[in-house]
Amino acid sequence: MASALNGLGDVALAEGDYSRARRLFNDSLTRFQQIKDDWGVAGGLRDLGDLARHSGDHPGACGYYKQALGLFRRLDHRRGIVRVLEHLACCAALEARPDCALTLAGAAAGMREKLGMPPSAAEQKELDQMLRDTRDNLAEAERNKSWAEGHVMSIDNVLEYVLGAEHKN
Repeated sequence: MASALNGLGDVALAEGDYSRARRLFNDSLTRFQQIKDDWGVAGGLRDLGDLARHSGDHPGACGYYKQALGLFRRLDHRRGIVRVLEHLACCAALEARPDCALTLAGAAAGMREKLGMPPSAAEQKELDQMLRDTRDNLAEAERNKSWAEGHVMSIDNVLEYVLGAEHKN
């Protein structure tokens, strides 16, 4: 039932029905929590982050993504970690934090390379669109420096960076 509710939330989000998506995602998350399904909880938190980001609540999105990131790390779900890092990069771009956005995107790209896990065409398109202005608004040297710093980060370093970035807001 929790997965079905989450899937319906995905449909509502895709249709732009944010209030219905919120209700379905919250119901799904509650059910995942009740049955102690950490995988479902992590995915539900990520989905609530997506909803918050799409509805313009970037700080709320970051909060959900950070919770999801912690669970994905505990579960050692590397694909989940990478996706959340990309979504956090998008939030940082929307919040006009270009260095942070490119560092997180670089970290996600580095992890994808190490894992042999290229992004889907849709994932790459979304990330490119979200980071286009960020890239254009930084000097090439700054852009390359931020990307390179993220690209070589370990998972533990990225988690430390994300928590540290929270205190810079």
